Amino acid sequence: MKEAIYTQKITLGSKAYFFDVREGGSGNRYLQVTESRVGKDGERIRNNIAIFKDHLEEFRRILKEVSEKV
Repeated sequence: MKEAIYTQKITLGSKAYFFDVREGGSGNRYLQVTESRVGKDGERIRNNIAIFKDHLEEFRRILKEVSEKV
């Protein structure tokens, strides 16, 4: 996997979150959000999602709406 073009990391409690801007094979940029934590067996667990540029505004809108309900 190519290195991130831009990255931000936040650590909250026992989890770290990485927000990476990456570029796909076709040259399209996307946001990859990764959650990293240590599992019960001491092994690092990583989960991630990718949000492509043309979906980012709708994702942002829904995230804002949902976060207001929390």
